This record gives sequence, C-alpha cells and structure tokens, in this order.
Amino acid sequence: MKRIIGFAVAVVMAVSAIPFVSAESTDVTMYTNETGVYTEHNDENTERAVLSFYKDGSLVYSSMASWQEGEYSFEVPEQYFDAEARICYVGGEIYDVVIDTPSESAAPSESAAPSETAQPSSTEKPEATAAPTKTPHPEVYPKAMDAIDAFAVVKNISQTAIDGEDYYTAEMLYQGSEITVNIRSSVSIVSASDASEYLVGSDAGALQDGDVIHFTTDLQGRIKSIEFIYRPDFIDYVHAGTDCGANFSKLISDSGVVANHSDWTVATYGGFADGDNEYAFGVPVSAKAGELILADKSGNIMEIDLDKRAMVYTVTDTSRGDKSEFTGNGHGSVTTTYVPDNLYDEDGRIISWDEIEDVTYALVRIIDGVATDVAVFTGR
Repeated sequence: MKRIIGFAVAVVMAVSAIPFVSAESTDVTMYTNETGVYTEHNDENTERAVLSFYKDGSLVYSSMASWQEGEYSFEVPEQYFDAEARICYVGGEIYDVVIDTPSESAAPSESAAPSETAQPSSTEKPEATAAPTKTPHPEVYPKAMDAIDAFAVVKNISQTAIDGEDYYTAEMLYQGSEITVNIRSSVSIVSASDASEYLVGSDAGALQDGDVIHFTTDLQGRIKSIEFIYRPDFIDYVHAGTDCGANFSKLISDSGVVANHSDWTVATYGGFADGDNEYAFGVPVSAKAGELILADKSGNIMEIDLDKRAMVYTVTDTSRGDKSEFTGNGHGSVTTTYVPDNLYDEDGRIISWDEIEDVTYALVRIIDGVATDVAVFTGR
C-alpha cells in the first residue's frame, strides 16, 4: 500500500508525521459555542491539544487550546464544521472528532409565543461522552506518539518546484508503508550520528537510498527538521578496524543521543535491552518468535524482545534498482547471520568472527523493552 503525504500532512504530526486515517467509529464529540467548538474530554490529563480539519485528505485548518475550567475550547470558523476532524492531545493520544451542531428544526419558531405559565429551563451543558475509541495506528506501537516517532528509511530523493519554491520530493518507508513527502529546500539536517556529522546543515538533497532518519513537522504538517540516524556504508564492522564506539554508538548517535532526542539512548550489550526508548545496532545472530539477538564486535550478546508485528525493512548493497524495501513483520522478516554453535562460549558469547562470512547488521528501535522497528543491512 502506498500512501501519499503531500505538502500538508496531518497536524497530529505536531512533533512528527503521520498520515490521515478515517476511523470507523465515532470518537470525541464536540459541541459548538460562541467562538467555535469545545469538549470536556481529556486524555491522560494533557494540558494542550490540537484540533485539525481536513478536506480530501489535506489539512485546511488547525487550532490549539489549553485545558481550562474543565474543557478544551477551540476557535474554529463555522465553515469548517462539516470537514473531517481529529484531535491530538499533546503527549497523549489522537482521536477522530464529530461536531454536534444544533439542527435548524430545533430552533424555536418566531411565531410561537411561549406559555405564560411555563418556566423556561436553563440550557444544560451536554454531558461528557464516554471514553472514545482511539484512532487506528499500527498496533505494534503502544501509543500514537510512538507511531509518529517511528524512523523512516529513505528510498529516493528528487528535486521539484511547488508554486515557484524549490522542494525535494522524498520517497520513504515509514510505519510499514511507502510515503511521499515534499520537503522545502530551506529545511536542514539538524543532527546526525558521530559517523555522519558531516551531514549536519545539509538540506534533504544530501539524503540517499537506505538512509535512516527521523523528522519533525510544524503545526501545518510541513517537515521542519531532519534528524539523521544512520547511513549504511556496508562496511563489515566486526572484521574491519573501524572505530564504531561502545555498542556501535558512533554509527547511530551523537555522543549516545539518538536523533537529537535526549531520552533516546543507545542500548548496552551484555544482557537484555529493556529501556523505555532505546536504539540498538549490531549483528542479528538469531531471530525467532518473540526474540531478537544481536552481537557486537567483541562477541557480546544483547537479547531483545521482538513484537510479532514489528516493522522490518531491508537495505541491500546493490547497484541496481532500489536498495530499500519493507520486508514484513516480525522475526521471519529479519535476515540473520549464521554463527556455528562451536563459536559460542558457555556464556553465549561469540568467541571469534574469523570464520563467519556474509555478516548482516541491524538497527533496532526499542519501546518499553520491545523491538517495534528493525532495519536490516545486507551485502549483495
């Protein structure tokens, strides 16, 4: 399935990008007031929320509001009431929205005189609705924000012009699908791993097939910055003399920080990877139901719980066609490196790489101790 994210992607990507998806069921109900719409529903006690409206899949209006006096109140022109809408609770979840507007038939007739004996009742505030159903996102991600923050694998970059302004059209693999995003030429790579620091300050034209990146957007859904994670150089790190740093940290992080997010760290070898937000890099020596095992240059092992729905991509060192593809989900889609049993010591550590050929490598994103995204890098 190929999804096209144009010049204006969904505003729920206030901190990153996610395509618009219609939910089958009603989620948050909002009611009209003097300035727009409001709702009493909150999500995880968030302080801010963004309400976005779409027509034909494109963003046409957005408004931000703070939680005050038990409700969110958004300034929204009436002309957008009939558009598709959804609300993004900043730091929480994302829901589809239905706006409950008073019907014309409910308005009192001008000719009807009120009964003298009738006591007018005060207008009651609508009751808060039941907890809504979450807008669908790939189930491998615990929260919508985890889905938004998934890494992307670049497939192709080309130059284009939109309304006289220079852009780059980026075809990428993201959340298991292929997307196309237009990136302004003024947008730059704001961070990169130690091994790729030369890319900082470059525009999107510096990206190549197989690069792994993270990107953030503004409230209009336009990409505003690129955080570079890894460029496959197809060096056989375990056999080469390349200084990759402890845990391969120089390849995927800036001094241990991944994608310019201070709480995204590099997982450590010598046991289980169980951090909240970690990235790991190494040689995948085993992939089976529920488990992925990586090894480092010294033969140390890292065990990672692997979700059966994990998004797996493969980048192949080839001079023909595309390098990058979405391979599938879970352990069966991970290409591993075969290590004979006699090359493991009694603690499960690899004794030597000398007899091992056709080494593959993998970049793994870990959320709450579970791998959700895997990019595998193979030779020809």
